[in-house]
Amino acid sequence: MAFVFVEKRVRSPMFRMELFKIRPFTYGTLAGMLSSIGRGGLQFMLIILLQGIWLPLHGYAYSVTPFWAGVYMLPP
Repeated sequence: MAFVFVEKRVRSPMFRMELFKIRPFTYGTLAGMLSSIGRGGLQFMLIILLQGIWLPLHGYAYSVTPFWAGVYMLPP
């Protein structure tokens, strides 16, 4: 909220808040934010699944599961 407050009152703002009056811009920004939150939540849940369940069941020691979970999360 402080960012919005300051940006509305300075002479040359870093971001033009008037852009949010454009409905497609506002909805596009909101959709991008929700998509990023969902992707982050899914990645968090997948890491927990890999470290706590899948990797130990497939013969990995608990001491190396964080490393291998990170390796499995890399794109092919």
